Amino acid sequence: MIPTLRVAAADPEVRGAPLAVLLYLAHELDVGQFRPVKVAVVASALHIKDITAAWAIRRLAELGYLELGPKTERLNTYRLVWTMPASVRAQTGKAGKRPPASDPSSGPE
Repeated sequence: MIPTLRVAAADPEVRGAPLAVLLYLAHELDVGQFRPVKVAVVASALHIKDITAAWAIRRLAELGYLELGPKTERLNTYRLVWTMPASVRAQTGKAGKRPPASDPSSGPE
């Protein structure tokens, strides 16, 4: 199992469409080489709108679960990130769970 998928399963930022897209792309992409991703194919396979699939792919790249590669013709290329995404490492300090978000209604301590 790819370690980053285990992290994604516990990540509150990866729910709904991003999680579905990540699981789909885990089968389609590689951790070594960049491969082109057709948003319409992902959307069709998951029965979601193209704009939702595009947003989910972009969000996964922002969170560090996918790495954006060079553009080929008119398609972006991506590859899976093997290890824990940098966004999670930065928040935990090491390999582990993210700290719980503070409750904004409680105010400063």
